[in-house]
Amino acid sequence: MSKLRTGRIGRWVRAYSYPIGAGTKSSSPPIFAADRPTEGPLALSFLDLVEILFVRAFLDRGVSMPTIRRAAVEGVKIFKVTHPFCPKRFETDGRGIFANVAKDAGDEAIVNLVSSQAVFPDVIRPLFKQIDYDIVSEMASVWWPCGRDVPVVLDPTRAFGTPIVADRGVPTHVLAGPVEAGDSPELVARWFEVPIADVRDYDVRHLLEIEELPKKGNETGKVNIYVPKRL
Repeated sequence: MSKLRTGRIGRWVRAYSYPIGAGTKSSSPPIFAADRPTEGPLALSFLDLVEILFVRAFLDRGVSMPTIRRAAVEGVKIFKVTHPFCPKRFETDGRGIFANVAKDAGDEAIVNLVSSQAVFPDVIRPLFKQIDYDIVSEMASVWWPCGRDVPVVLDPTRAFGTPIVADRGVPTHVLAGPVEAGDSPELVARWFEVPIADVRDYDVRHLLEIEELPKKGNETGKVNIYVPKRL
């Protein structure tokens, strides 16, 4: 994913108003109810992040934001949750939700998306392959940002949601930082008592960066999610 400004993400998770004529404004509600406070610097919970991943996936396929908003409203009603794209059931029921919305939306992109049994799953399948679901709540619980072949996860119950090496719990930036500063992977592996492969495989690069203008001092209001790359 590319860099996304807080202005754009903020319009997805916060209500906002916009001018529609001389002295006239309209308003738009958030797509979903964010877990974090909606005032002040933007902050995202894990479920907020998963929702954004799905919103971005639909936008990338040409689905309009009004259609996504209507589908989210329907999902909230059906699943009885605040984050309608996060339940496991969305994998099987999502196409039906968008199909119902498409009847009234007149959105050609979503009509084409749901008219085929294959196309809609093709949009969401890559994300579902990267997400684990809680066996009780059936909500998204772990994200594998590089796929399951690369054992790096974001798990809100571990290391405060920082990307970590899945089986060892070591944050990827902890391993990559010293190497970027000039230390050898072999030395870093000895420091942290991990296999050399863990150090070589998990350099850190930005996957999703959300930033806004500085608020005060050195505060940037930035939220960073990282993806590992090979050193």
